[in-house]
Amino acid sequence: MPLTVYQNRRFDADLLTVRAVIDSGEVGRVTRFEQYTPSGGIPSSGGGILLDLGAHIADQALLLFGPVMSVYAELDDAGGHPGRFFIALRHAGDVVSHLVGDLVLHGAPGTRFRVFGTIASYDVDAFDGQADELMAGGSPAASGDAWGVVPRERWGRLHAGHTTRPWPSERGDWTVFYTSFADAVRGRGAVPVDPWDAVAGLEVLEAAQRSAATGQVVAPGPGTATR
Repeated sequence: MPLTVYQNRRFDADLLTVRAVIDSGEVGRVTRFEQYTPSGGIPSSGGGILLDLGAHIADQALLLFGPVMSVYAELDDAGGHPGRFFIALRHAGDVVSHLVGDLVLHGAPGTRFRVFGTIASYDVDAFDGQADELMAGGSPAASGDAWGVVPRERWGRLHAGHTTRPWPSERGDWTVFYTSFADAVRGRGAVPVDPWDAVAGLEVLEAAQRSAATGQVVAPGPGTATR
């Protein structure tokens, strides 16, 4: 029986658009990637904010930029449990990812994603609304082709020199995860998320815990802290 991991956030419109922007070459060589807390913060569940939200955003950074060589992290206490985290990852390709989560968000959230390249940058504020639609009782079947579509006023922006222009958003679609897994069960393709990707993500989060505890930069997986 095929095994996969539910990383539905790989199929968010904002992440798919980030990939499209990077693949277009219009930002040049990516040097830095930043991801911030979703608007309104997130509820505490599972293993807390680091293992809940962190599991998704570490996966997204790994998906975009590959293996991580070093991790530095800070965890802030909020009522007896980590309420905020900051993680800096240096990938094998020398891209630096900054990942931020905030359970007790005060004020306006930061930009959802920011990508800095050698010739331009891209940023985007919003999710594609799939989670909100589902929570309100909607469904992909009911919405049809409108599912996961981001309106123009919520598109991200490409900044090059002194010019800024909107970048059309990709369409988000979590149903791709399910159809891909169904195909894998029938022997028609690969699973949508390789389980080893989840292992790599957990190694990054474990390294973040060690870094926060020691104040040192550490390598994912077994090993000693490095500077």
